[in-house]
Amino acid sequence: MPSGNLGPMRTPPPDLAGRLLDASAELLRADDPPQLADVARLMGVARATLYYYFAGREDLLAFILAAHVREGGQVMATADDEALPAPERLRAVLAAMCSYLGARPFVCTGLLTAAGAGGRMHEVLAANDAVIGAHLRRILQEGVNVGTLGGTAQHNLDATDVADAANAAMGAVLLAVLGRAAATLDTTEPAFARKVAARIVDGLRAR
Repeated sequence: MPSGNLGPMRTPPPDLAGRLLDASAELLRADDPPQLADVARLMGVARATLYYYFAGREDLLAFILAAHVREGGQVMATADDEALPAPERLRAVLAAMCSYLGARPFVCTGLLTAAGAGGRMHEVLAANDAVIGAHLRRILQEGVNVGTLGGTAQHNLDATDVADAANAAMGAVLLAVLGRAAATLDTTEPAFARKVAARIVDGLRAR
């Protein structure tokens, strides 16, 4: 859990925030990660400027990951057509999620790292759950209620079942992107995102 003395994080100005996000791949690398002094040199700003906004590297990484969560959530929302049945909506939003992360596999690494951390990184996971997880849960719950994820409505499935399914879907996308990246295959292929989404939805359908 986050410690009780974590105050609100200051938000850097748009220009600096944009430059930090543009450098996400470098800043989120797991091998020899840059410290704030290194980031200041990379950004061409004084160390004091970064320390004004971020207490340390964890604050910086949390800011970057949270920004990607929000941006990814917007991409998913744009792809979601609420007039469609739940399975089609799920395929669309999961493909959008996979495409977004496929262009940014370093975000997958960052989110998995956050899963084992506390403090600010725990806040990133909470934000991911509130944005990405909640979106998936809404679609899943609709499908469960009307039976579009199976032959009939499944009123025996509770909120925990739906949450577990949403978490499984998110984890599947993260690992699919990381696995493909580790194999040095193209993670940005549209067909890759579509196939991953289709397989996840097939797996979520009630048998």
